[in-house]
Amino acid sequence: MSDNLRSLESTHHPNLRLPDGARSGFRMDLTINIPTIITLVTLATGVISFGVTTYNDLNRADVEQKRDISMLRTDVDRISAAQANVAAEMRQATDKIREENRQDFREVRASLDKLNDRLQPAANNAMRGWTK
Repeated sequence: MSDNLRSLESTHHPNLRLPDGARSGFRMDLTINIPTIITLVTLATGVISFGVTTYNDLNRADVEQKRDISMLRTDVDRISAAQANVAAEMRQATDKIREENRQDFREVRASLDKLNDRLQPAANNAMRGWTK
């Protein structure tokens, strides 16, 4: 075995005695040094900066969305008013055409009645000899 392996085995050997006051196992250094402080400040600054940027982006998108919605509502209201106007005009035009057709049919009926009255005596004379 190499010397490194022997030294590793000897440090974990159960019969190994530690000097008084010495602790075995993992030991953590709880002191805070300048690089640690700089790292924590940088990390906190980055997280806060990310949060503020995200909030501002969402706020801007919300404002734009509200503006778009109000524009769409205005457009919908304008289009609805235009549709109502077109429907009213169509109703008026249809009513006018119906009235004109009624008047035309009255005139045609009156003309047919006049024609029938003129032809009625001749038709009666021609049909006198016929039986039912």
